[in-house]
Amino acid sequence: MDKRKTLKKQRHLFVKDMPIVKLKKGVKVSAHDPHEKLKDKDFIYNALLECLKAGDSQAFLDVIDSYYQAMNKSKTLDNLNLSRSTYYEAVKKKANPSLNTIMKLIKGISKAG
Repeated sequence: MDKRKTLKKQRHLFVKDMPIVKLKKGVKVSAHDPHEKLKDKDFIYNALLECLKAGDSQAFLDVIDSYYQAMNKSKTLDNLNLSRSTYYEAVKKKANPSLNTIMKLIKGISKAG
């Protein structure tokens, strides 16, 4: 197999080099906070259901991880008697968490604020 060649001088992306985009007049812009949406239980439950329907286990774990990223992980996991290491092992790529762990994580969603 041939080795892939890489550029000797790597290109860098700088914010100052990005073009400035101006909005058209009359366009209304509102603030968007994705954490607020990720804290919505109904939104999370619907996303988990869609992952189950599609049979996408990694997306299922990603949704759970996104929820706990938006929440206070330490406090929530302590209330579930689930260690942080167990949580991180459960949501990492190529993970195969036990059903018991998944049930605890989903129970944590229903108990949270």
